[in-house]
Amino acid sequence: NHPLSVRAENGRKPSVSAGGQTYLAPGGSVRRLRGDLSPSPLLPPGSLKPLERPPAGEIRIIGQFGERYILLEAEEDLIVVDQHAASERVRVEEAERFFKVGGRMLRLIEPIYIELPPGRVDEVAERRDELKELGLDVEPFGEDRVVVRGIPAFIKPKEAGEVLRDFLEGYGGRVLQEERERLIDRYACKGGLKSGETLTPPQIRELIGDLLKAEDPLHCAHGRPTMLRIEKRKLDRLFGR
Repeated sequence: NHPLSVRAENGRKPSVSAGGQTYLAPGGSVRRLRGDLSPSPLLPPGSLKPLERPPAGEIRIIGQFGERYILLEAEEDLIVVDQHAASERVRVEEAERFFKVGGRMLRLIEPIYIELPPGRVDEVAERRDELKELGLDVEPFGEDRVVVRGIPAFIKPKEAGEVLRDFLEGYGGRVLQEERERLIDRYACKGGLKSGETLTPPQIRELIGDLLKAEDPLHCAHGRPTMLRIEKRKLDRLFGR
């Protein structure tokens, strides 16, 4: 038998009901709970709270849960971090700093060639200066292609084509500041860590370190919390300690 398996004495798995106040005793038999005990919610409303300030002092990384959350121990409490929201916050501030300080353009050793409809190639020629303001050095290369020689330092080369096409989709309809905001949002949301990704311990350490250094470590770019706290005293109370 599997060391964690449970078998009822009569060979059938017992039915355990909260309403009937029963539990599974060692050996598989079902015993009745004391009359003064009654079922209660595992975590009552209000047990999980968004943090009002970043955790201070020593922080111990417990691990990843459900390929979506990171569990930390800080100030004797349990901190639950949403890995996607945390990654989004780190990346949005990274991109904002790039534009705030006039960040450097990353020159590509190997230029990227992107196919576009002829009309779009003309738009690239017309808006080349604006593209440079966004950190993209792009110029026409024939009738149906453009060549990308430089990209913002915070995006990956493989993202250049999608960023360029997104820019051209709004040709004539958005001002440069709106383009910057769209680029930042794309970088933060689409390029960051996703729910469902398994993270290595070094990745977790890097993410938590970067998050705690952010200007606003408590919220993602859309205002949702990045971290929730479960207070140790509330856990103690739930377990009757």
